[in-house]
Amino acid sequence: MTEAVVAAGAAFLVAGALVPLLVKFAVGRNLLDVPNFRSSHEAPTPRLGGVAIMLGAWAGVALLRPEGTWPLLLAATLVGVVGLADDVSNLHFGAKMAAQTAVAAALVLVFPPPLVSVAPGSLG
Repeated sequence: MTEAVVAAGAAFLVAGALVPLLVKFAVGRNLLDVPNFRSSHEAPTPRLGGVAIMLGAWAGVALLRPEGTWPLLLAATLVGVVGLADDVSNLHFGAKMAAQTAVAAALVLVFPPPLVSVAPGSLG
């Protein structure tokens, strides 16, 4: 339990430390999400926050070294790369959705989750 708290704290600290740096970088390069009819914000907002979250997640996983979570981390990283590409180049919604769907489908096909986990004899 203590290891998980330390890993979560490290992930939080890494992400929190990177956000101001990435905000400054994004503002300096005009990587801003300008509000439109679909936006939930009213002022231009710096992009690239997902990079901080992803690097924080990597830091937490690196500390924990949990067995069997690498496929999920790889899939999350690929989705993060799609998000980064969207932040930098404004991907079309369809392309972004197709890429994220392909990553999710590959994860489920290669590492299918158990549909039912019932102990033998537990249903009487």
